Amino acid sequence: MRPRPLSSEFFRVYLAPAGALSVDLEGGEIVIEWSLDCAGCVLEESGLVGPGSVWTPSPAQPQTINGRYRVQLPLTATQRFYRLTPPTP
Repeated sequence: MRPRPLSSEFFRVYLAPAGALSVDLEGGEIVIEWSLDCAGCVLEESGLVGPGSVWTPSPAQPQTINGRYRVQLPLTATQRFYRLTPPTP
């Protein structure tokens, strides 16, 4: 069996009912976008997924661009995971 080449992987995740969260790579930055239907949602980040993970609000402030919320983050060597949480009532 041949070893797999090293590569960066990006995942697109769809959340309901908050709307679609998309993650792309543009010009050396990570771009995360989500629907305006998710007003007040909080983008959170963690170094792990699963038991023991600690999710904290991302310091990045979303901008409204082309009818979607958008955050641009620099690429780093540190693995990060992102999720949206609905606003608390």
